[in-house]
Amino acid sequence: MSIGMDSKTIIGLALLAITIVSCQHVDVSHLINSTQHLQDIERGEDWRYQNIYPQLNMSMHDHGDQQKNQSTWIPMTTTRPLNVSKPSLDKFINKTLSSMPSGVCVKEVPTASLTNNIHAHGNGSDPSLSRIQTCCDGYQRNKHIFRKCLPICSKECVNGICTAPETCTCYPDYVRTEAGECKVTCPIGCENGVCNPDGTCDCNPGYFSEPNRKFCSPKCDKKCLNGKCTGPNQCTCNKGYVKDATDSYRCVPTCNPTCENGICSGPNMCLCYAG
Repeated sequence: MSIGMDSKTIIGLALLAITIVSCQHVDVSHLINSTQHLQDIERGEDWRYQNIYPQLNMSMHDHGDQQKNQSTWIPMTTTRPLNVSKPSLDKFINKTLSSMPSGVCVKEVPTASLTNNIHAHGNGSDPSLSRIQTCCDGYQRNKHIFRKCLPICSKECVNGICTAPETCTCYPDYVRTEAGECKVTCPIGCENGVCNPDGTCDCNPGYFSEPNRKFCSPKCDKKCLNGKCTGPNQCTCNKGYVKDATDSYRCVPTCNPTCENGICSGPNMCLCYAG
């Protein structure tokens, strides 16, 4: 049985009505969630973006509002350094962030045109060159803060902040040692010693105080060759070196595999005999 034109029109209108009703019930929750996610990131409330700068070991809850008011605000972890008062840490964080360089440098690159057969003129020292902004050597781009570059410290800054390439700035009441580590100082405490009323350290036997008497370092009777003094008369070898069999203050390089017809002159580096 054939369906007349009127019947087809009715069926078409019915299908159109069903389509309209279906469109009114499109699930837009993913759009709402995406918007909420972006707002959380902007407020610093998305935990996945709170570890971008792990060296700033302080409280997001206590200090988040203050940091967001600064142009150099950087997301931070959720714990504050032990034994450091909140006012002292606030002052230190604000002063340190405001004095940190941007880490952004200008670099000249060949000028390129997006249009064929058109010669573009760059804004560099030569028309064929254009100037762009990029991170300076020793810095890396912050993926979540536009036009911000962060310094790179190959070793984590414990009890401090990475403020320049391979440079840690210590928290209040901590002092930087020759090895670049941040050690607790008096009146909080004196590692390998005791605190005096004037804030200096008296060191235990086998340790000596630095010129400022803020911390104690282990003492070795002889210099550690290719290593460092990590305890009273105790040397720890640098990476790629092992203790010499006859001299505990001397570390010698190691090669794997061993050097044939030569000597190991450095970590995995062979120096061949003549001939």
